Amino acid sequence: MTKDDQGGTAGGLSRRGLVKVLGATGIAGALAGCGGRRAASDNGGGGGGGDGSTDTALTFAQWAVPQDSQYNPWNSKNFAEPRRMLWDRFMRYNIAEQKFYPYAISDWTFDDDSATLTVRDGLSWHDGTPVSATDVVNQLKLDMYTGGSLQQYVDDIAEAVTKRDEKTVEIALNQKLNEQILLSYLQPKRLIAKDSVYGEYVKRADEAGGEEARSKVISELQTTAITDPVGNGPFKFEDADSQRTLLTKYEDHPDAGNINFPKMEYLYMPTNQKRWNALINDRTDGSATLFMPANKLKQLPEHTHVGLIPRHWGLGLVFNFRNEHLAKPEVRKALAYVIDRKSVAKNSGAGTDSKLPVKYPSGLTGQFSGAIEDRWLKGVADTFEKYQPDPAKATELLESAGYAKEGGTWKDGSGAALQLDISAPAGFTDWVAGAKTVTSQLSSFGIKSQLNAQDTSTYWGKVYTNHEFTIGLQGWADYDNSYPYFHFDFLFNSTDANDYWKVPERFEVPPLSDPSGEPRSVTPGELVTTLTESSGEAALKQIQELAWITNQTLPVLPLQEKLAQTFLTSDDWNVPPADSEKIQLYWPTEWLPRTGDWTAKQG
Repeated sequence: MTKDDQGGTAGGLSRRGLVKVLGATGIAGALAGCGGRRAASDNGGGGGGGDGSTDTALTFAQWAVPQDSQYNPWNSKNFAEPRRMLWDRFMRYNIAEQKFYPYAISDWTFDDDSATLTVRDGLSWHDGTPVSATDVVNQLKLDMYTGGSLQQYVDDIAEAVTKRDEKTVEIALNQKLNEQILLSYLQPKRLIAKDSVYGEYVKRADEAGGEEARSKVISELQTTAITDPVGNGPFKFEDADSQRTLLTKYEDHPDAGNINFPKMEYLYMPTNQKRWNALINDRTDGSATLFMPANKLKQLPEHTHVGLIPRHWGLGLVFNFRNEHLAKPEVRKALAYVIDRKSVAKNSGAGTDSKLPVKYPSGLTGQFSGAIEDRWLKGVADTFEKYQPDPAKATELLESAGYAKEGGTWKDGSGAALQLDISAPAGFTDWVAGAKTVTSQLSSFGIKSQLNAQDTSTYWGKVYTNHEFTIGLQGWADYDNSYPYFHFDFLFNSTDANDYWKVPERFEVPPLSDPSGEPRSVTPGELVTTLTESSGEAALKQIQELAWITNQTLPVLPLQEKLAQTFLTSDDWNVPPADSEKIQLYWPTEWLPRTGDWTAKQG
């Protein structure tokens, strides 16, 4: 779920906005995993159709009450899962191949100061009107006006995004921008801003006389609920009641020929437990992503396939740098030597293979594919500290910082016990399991530590955002993005880093080329900004430099990297095997029907 991905959870929200939404709504599963469905429904009928299609309905789950759901992506409340099939994304991204494929945007070109996007031929809204360049302009502008990341790369939103002709859009950039970064911002966007629905907001925002007037327009947009959506995806909205949203196939979609079933339905299932039971009892046909522990996995029918998808994210310890102990690099490093990340990953994985211990705490993801050693740290990986469990090194670091162990407890120079408690969102059960392991290991070493598991909404909405924690739990990377820029931007430039953790702007770090050399002052936030303009070998060197700074300063302690579980059933459906590269997408439940790789079995 990226900050620019309306498909994630909360429209074009920034990560800060997402945290606020979670705090306000208490959607416990939104960050830890979500998903949902079933085969032939009681309402959808069954049996084969005379034209070669079937009457089977593909069934998933949704978090919000269907009849209370709404479909304005800039209103973060109850933007429900049927969005996945109602609107098309700009592009498709295959994680295994690390490649972008055209979709609603069929072609794109970039140069040093502009990007040009072309709308796919034949794409139309469900009321029959063609999708146009104006709709794409609307989408880009509203995402920027509501805080989307691309806003920082244009001077004037109103002037920077323009329609060249009925099919072509141009974005005037204010700097050279790495193509991978630009594509990563564009790819997950859903094309929702139909001109007849959202054009008014764009026009008023463009023509607002100042920030106050523009904020008023955007505030109005963000509180508007759309309950009768007009999409452009392969399925259109039919109706919704208290338990189900029903979609029907849109025959004029360019990929309608890949789909041989007429309906989709989303059933109201607001808890992980309900979704686990629905998959176990064949009430749903799959789930985009949902964390399921081993004891539940064992109860699944044989025809349920569980795939693993790299999430480029995972559980991390975030330090409150206002704490006098955690502000010391020696203490943070000592913790890294005390904590056995392998045990944390095992316990938080609850018997599944979905969590991998972080091998190199460096801000880089891709351990599951070997990308860290083979690509990002190629030739320099041996220089990096792995922080494998080593009580002797932890002892040496604490003693060098003025701490002493007395009666089995570490104490500071004043004689006070070193106590470092961990705050956690109680609803994130896998994270809580990992945190229990951490507090146990710290206590065994002589550092007092207790786990304070808070109600999930209280944690995100108060404890975390008001920095009322000593050590907190948070994902340590910018999920769903593989390019390291996004992770370093999160660690050093984000609201989380600057406001919640209070990460310093400057650190003292020895050079990567001379690890035992004299430390020098570095400003990682500035290096991250420079990385946006770099490519090729120059970008690789900057990535290695930032990884080194992260490894030596530990602004967070990455514990595990997550593989998201995704669920597909093959009793009534033709689906790829769980280990197929075809499922390496965010998410198979929305892409495979479009590509003809999730079809109904005939008759």
